[in-house]
Amino acid sequence: MNKLGKNIKFLCDDLFEGRRDSVLIYGTQPDATTVLKGVYNSAKNKSGFLCSWHNADKIKKTMDFFKPILRLKYGAKYAALEQKKWFKELAAQQDNNDVFQIASLCAQEPKSNDAQKRKLPLIFIDGIEKLLFKIDYGNLAAQSVKKLLTANFFEQPLPNGFGNCLRGYLHQTSKGVFYCAVHDYNSTEYNATLGNYSYLFYSENFRTHEIIK
Repeated sequence: MNKLGKNIKFLCDDLFEGRRDSVLIYGTQPDATTVLKGVYNSAKNKSGFLCSWHNADKIKKTMDFFKPILRLKYGAKYAALEQKKWFKELAAQQDNNDVFQIASLCAQEPKSNDAQKRKLPLIFIDGIEKLLFKIDYGNLAAQSVKKLLTANFFEQPLPNGFGNCLRGYLHQTSKGVFYCAVHDYNSTEYNATLGNYSYLFYSENFRTHEIIK
């Protein structure tokens, strides 16, 4: 087993033995992505999980993120959900707190009669800092982005609410677990989100795993 394989095995052993921490994987690219993908490939074959893969670079709007999770959870019933008026109205809102409430629909339902809904969502995000920044701050002009990194909390623009909904409806309730690769912890995207204590879904919400080679 190579060194990246040992990192994958370590994370899988923890996960399959019942540890439910959300994890940030740090390491040079593409190593972090390789390890994340390895955990995903192993976990998706386990019957108790709903494993969805999300490439931050390919996500253009909020529903690009939520749809894969919902399709896994609702299966054949997803098409009917998508046609409901209230769901259409939520999904049409691309950058505000309304659409972010869909995170609540992604959550595990341990007492459901539907076996699929009882499964735990494992949400794998490749480049999480890019995704959080894109959806929570993608509307900001360059001058406002600079204010995100100021030490004065009251000068910082408020996030749209995406990260907070992920934290509140999935992470804090333990009804969804995040496994994520960080692409660049020196970037503006990282420092404005995961590296920012004022951002509610910051790095201390996660267990960190530094790739050892």
